[in-house]
Amino acid sequence: MKINSVRFKNINSLQGEWKIDFTQPPFVDNGVFAITGATGAGKTTLLDAMCVALYQQTPRLGNINKSSNELMTRGTAECLAEVEFEVKGTAYRAFWRQRRSRNKIDGNLQDSVVELAQVSDGKILASQVKKMSTLIETITGLDFARFTKSMMLSQGQFAAFLNAAANERAELLEELTGTEIYGLISERVHKKFSDSKNALAQLVARSEGVELLSEEKISELNQQQKDLVVTVQETEAELKQLQTLQQWLVACDKNQQNQKHLEQQIQQIRQEREAQAENLLRLNKAEPAEKLQPSYQLMQQANASLKQSKEQQQQLNKSKQISEADASSLSQIASTQEAEYSSAKKSFQDFEDLLNTTILPLDVEIQQLMSSLNKEQQEIELLKQKQLGDQQGISQLQNELTKEQHNLSACQAYLVDHPQAEHIARQLPVWQNQIARIEPLQKNSEQINQSILQLQKDMTAGEQQVSGLKASIQQQANQTIQAQTHAATLQAMIAEQLLPQLDIEQTLVEFRKQYAEYAQQLKDVDVILNQERKIIDLTQQRNQLQQNQECPLCGSLDHPKVELYQAINVSETEQRQIDLANILQQLKEQAEKLKQLSHDHQQADSNVKNQQQLLEAEEKNLVLLQQQQNKILQQVERESQQQVALNTELSELLHTLNNQLSECGLSLPETHQLADWLDYQTQAFEEWKKQKDNEQRLIQTLELLSQKIAQAQYYCEQDNNQLMRLIHTYNERESHLTRLREKRLGLLSDPDANQARSRAKELLEQKEMLMKDSLAQRQQAEQKVQGVIAQIELTQKQLNAFEHAYAEKSTLWQDLLHASCFNSEEDFLAALLEPEQREALLSLEQDLKERTARFTTLLEQSKIEYKALEDSQPEQGDEQAIEQPALENIEVMTQDLQQRLKTHVQTQGEIKHLLVSDQQKREQQAELFTKIDLARRDYDDITHLHSLIGSQKGDKFRRFAQGLTLDHLVYLANRQLDRLHGRYLLQRKESEALELQVLDTWQGDNVRDTKTLSGGEGFLVSLALALALSDLVSHKTSIESLFLDEGFGTLDSETLDTALNALDSLNASGKMIGVISHIEAMKERIPVQIKVQKMNGLGISQLDSCFKFEPADLPQ
Repeated sequence: MKINSVRFKNINSLQGEWKIDFTQPPFVDNGVFAITGATGAGKTTLLDAMCVALYQQTPRLGNINKSSNELMTRGTAECLAEVEFEVKGTAYRAFWRQRRSRNKIDGNLQDSVVELAQVSDGKILASQVKKMSTLIETITGLDFARFTKSMMLSQGQFAAFLNAAANERAELLEELTGTEIYGLISERVHKKFSDSKNALAQLVARSEGVELLSEEKISELNQQQKDLVVTVQETEAELKQLQTLQQWLVACDKNQQNQKHLEQQIQQIRQEREAQAENLLRLNKAEPAEKLQPSYQLMQQANASLKQSKEQQQQLNKSKQISEADASSLSQIASTQEAEYSSAKKSFQDFEDLLNTTILPLDVEIQQLMSSLNKEQQEIELLKQKQLGDQQGISQLQNELTKEQHNLSACQAYLVDHPQAEHIARQLPVWQNQIARIEPLQKNSEQINQSILQLQKDMTAGEQQVSGLKASIQQQANQTIQAQTHAATLQAMIAEQLLPQLDIEQTLVEFRKQYAEYAQQLKDVDVILNQERKIIDLTQQRNQLQQNQECPLCGSLDHPKVELYQAINVSETEQRQIDLANILQQLKEQAEKLKQLSHDHQQADSNVKNQQQLLEAEEKNLVLLQQQQNKILQQVERESQQQVALNTELSELLHTLNNQLSECGLSLPETHQLADWLDYQTQAFEEWKKQKDNEQRLIQTLELLSQKIAQAQYYCEQDNNQLMRLIHTYNERESHLTRLREKRLGLLSDPDANQARSRAKELLEQKEMLMKDSLAQRQQAEQKVQGVIAQIELTQKQLNAFEHAYAEKSTLWQDLLHASCFNSEEDFLAALLEPEQREALLSLEQDLKERTARFTTLLEQSKIEYKALEDSQPEQGDEQAIEQPALENIEVMTQDLQQRLKTHVQTQGEIKHLLVSDQQKREQQAELFTKIDLARRDYDDITHLHSLIGSQKGDKFRRFAQGLTLDHLVYLANRQLDRLHGRYLLQRKESEALELQVLDTWQGDNVRDTKTLSGGEGFLVSLALALALSDLVSHKTSIESLFLDEGFGTLDSETLDTALNALDSLNASGKMIGVISHIEAMKERIPVQIKVQKMNGLGISQLDSCFKFEPADLPQ
């Protein structure tokens, strides 16, 4: 992968848009370039732009997204980054941009815009963040972590891997090379091993815990099940008969209770009827009164209408008198209002003529004069304010002139007091260079002095180590001789135990054969001895046997072996058994002793070898220590010579500087005060230069202020003349306005003529409204009188009709009352009931009738049902026929039968479950053994794999893989070291898995710990490791660009030269190398530079103008 160009806009302190094309001169002609600038100027910003364009994140800030973007330059609303890179001959362009909403600096961050395209044809390959990251990783073979480790070596990461502990180094290797998969495999193998082991144990436990039923138990359970079937059937039949009888008794008892309840309801209805007898009698009497009630109501209505008509007639007569009086009064008022309206109308016409001909023209003239006066007044005020401002400006200018004259006098006085400042200014750069050389010379001298002291301490410690090693070597030699003597003794003891012409293994094999033979003989003797003891135990029974008599055991008449058995001697067989057992014990003890001697001899040989190795190692260490002591002595001599040379150079430099200062009238300060003295002289020069510049500036300022004061005084005089003219004109017009106002006030006191006209017009309209209202009221009063007269006539006609109707309805009512059963109208009214009361009594009577009929019918039905129940009585057995049990006893008997039936059914289920479970166990047993065989084979396989790579935390396989990776890394680093310097080589420590040590080829291949390296040596080794990590991480693509960020700050001049030579050699291999540094020597050695310059006081930086980018066609 090669970076061809980078373009960015508003990234960190670099405000604006810039582009650096590495395919154009001078970069194409020089493979090594430097990015220089002051600390904090923004050198690393160029690397941030590359990272954010490719991966949308940076090493310092992490992910850049909508919620967080500290990368955008403050005070801007947009930032972008674009990188063109090349992989295997194909060029690609990665673009990233983010804006704020509405393109305002305080707007919310918007979603990032990304794009990955081919440079050749502009084809867009991805425009989404996730897809673009995946595609870049696929094309380049580098994710963000690998990219920053292979192409960009960031600040502080040079020695991270070299100085890391073993565990940290393992994590770094795993992170960089992606070998975490080996740890996962190791953990997965361990988990598979544990699962397989547990599964096999569970299957074995299951096979051992299964119990089966015997054939006798199965037969017994089958017979019990058959017996229970018969018992259950009998119990169910008996329970069914009892339940039928129980249901019949319950139905009979329920019917009898229902009859009692119905008889009680009928009796209750009779009692309610007797209690309501009086109300029911009233209901019967009210029936004839209800028939007469309509005629009575018609008569009452006619009487009420007649009374109402008479009252209305009286009210209308009173209203007629009042209306006639009101009409007469309103007629007089209307005549008065007509006269007042005519007078007011004539006065309004006269006022209107005066207003139009005289007053309104006079108001227009007064208004025009007032407008002119207001304008002139405003002009006068403006001129006064301007005049006042001009005077204040003149006064301020005069104050500034006085102040600047005073400043000029002070400045000229300072220049007169410092006549040597200009000469000191010319010599100051020379002094700066000389003083800058003094401090490094002093530091180098001090460092060499400390180094000599340290070397002397090392020599003393080395001499002590040499003495200790010599004593240790002598002790180790004595221990080695003792170990060899002990091994020879054991070898002689082993030779005594061996069989002739045989070694240890053959002797042990012979012992095993003899032991097997004697063991078999002992086994045979044990069998014979047991048989003889059994024969002896039957001696009493044999003595009872008689010739030609049956044997009580077998019935035989012949006893041929009685004499033979009597001759058996058990003690000889027992002695033979004891002898054989002793022989076996002796063979066993000899074999054990031989094995122990063999084991002790092997340990003794191993101890001899270890002692010899330790002795050789300590002798080698003694030689190395002696060589190291010689080297330290030589180094002390070299550094002493260097110190003398440095002191001589420092003395000459101080002498030269002192002579130069004397020429300027200055004295050389103490060495530790040189930096402060130089700062003071620099500040003094800056102050003299500032005063010199101020003198020229103040002279020009004084001339400019004098011109401004003269010009301001001229303009002030012009404004004063114009103000006097305006005041005279304003006074004349104000006098004329006063005369016109007096004339206008004499004609009309109201200042607003239109308001006076409106008021007069409103007064006339009010008079007109009053007149119209009076006329309307008079007309309404006359109409009201006519309406009352018409109503009186109509009411008289209605009164006559109501009197005739009342007479007819009264006669009809009296005839009906005489024909009824009532003696008088009072008896009729007493017999009437209220509608609500009558409705309640009717409902009561109807309810009593309906309930009586319903309960009577239900009682008859219940009696019929009881007769049917008696006819359908269930059949009973002989015992029940004699005495029918009570319902409570039947319930107890039913519950008892149900419980017995439940017990029988439960027993049936248990027996069935036992039989079915036994059958399933017999079927599963065969399948279980098959599973155990398969599980054992799987367990054997995974056990072997687990012994090789399995571990609970994944350490075993991970460490193995990391060891291989570290070996490869060491190989790559040694290649880089050989190219960089050729003195040092890296190698792994044999004692620890991932520890490193350095081999110094210039010191007779002396092995050193990495912690003993000096700053320069550590940098070279770290740089080689970093480059090797870059090669290791970039295994999928070739790295043709490399950027080193601030890795040279701790190097002395000699080591820095070595590092720069190393970079030149890397450049020769085809890599383009960019170095970020503020070290002056780096700037001098590398001609091609990208300079990042701070802008004073603005918080931003800029590049050279040649890198300024003018936007053309930007990707959208």
